[in-house]
Amino acid sequence: MTIKFPGFHKLFKRSVFAICALCALLPQVVLAQAHNTVLGYSGLIVTPTADILADGQLTANIGRIPKLYADNYKPYDRTSYVVAMGFMPFMEATMGFIRPDNFQGGVGDRTVSARFRLLREKNRRPALAFGLQDFFAVEDLNLEPVSAQHFTSSYVVATKHVELSVPDMLLSLNVGYGFSWLPSDDRQLTGLFWGVSLAPMQQVQIIMENDGRQYNAGVRFSFFQQVHYMLSFWQMKYMMHQLSFSILL
Repeated sequence: MTIKFPGFHKLFKRSVFAICALCALLPQVVLAQAHNTVLGYSGLIVTPTADILADGQLTANIGRIPKLYADNYKPYDRTSYVVAMGFMPFMEATMGFIRPDNFQGGVGDRTVSARFRLLREKNRRPALAFGLQDFFAVEDLNLEPVSAQHFTSSYVVATKHVELSVPDMLLSLNVGYGFSWLPSDDRQLTGLFWGVSLAPMQQVQIIMENDGRQYNAGVRFSFFQQVHYMLSFWQMKYMMHQLSFSILL
């Protein structure tokens, strides 16, 4: 199989360089907590970040989402149930299923992801991570046909966190690139994607992202550091909800 992504190296290097150059002008970096997307892996709304769950951190996530990328997978509205866990300081894995409304064919669409931190964030350098989502249809695994894959992605992503001095706010900058390596009927995160989040206080995070196809926006609320609720809008018009609970084993 021939893989082509012309201009990727220059585009991604320039994007990472832009983040580093911006962060060089901003105050010193601070550590930030990883949060879950509507599909369970660490990130913003749909786009992933290079943040990885802490070693032994377990999160349970439930979300209400629209059709997202599975245009032929009806009914469109569905509920996601995903468990994520951090393994060692550099690896994160998720398992779960996404069940369409009125679905009669079993538990729903299974989803699995694996993410690996390649570089840890430093003062003038962003964190870098590599991730795979829904890789069941890889021929050598012989687990599921291509037609059963609806949320497939493979990507690299860079993330930089900066604490702004006036006022005291936490800014997160993210840029990544999604490949077309994995076989699938419906892909997400293809090409360049990016996201920005701003936390005016520890309990609130305001999010804007572009997932490579459209813009999404939302706000996340944190309660007692273990419970998080996110209200977001896919394509800036379809409402999504996500509730997550986190514990450290």
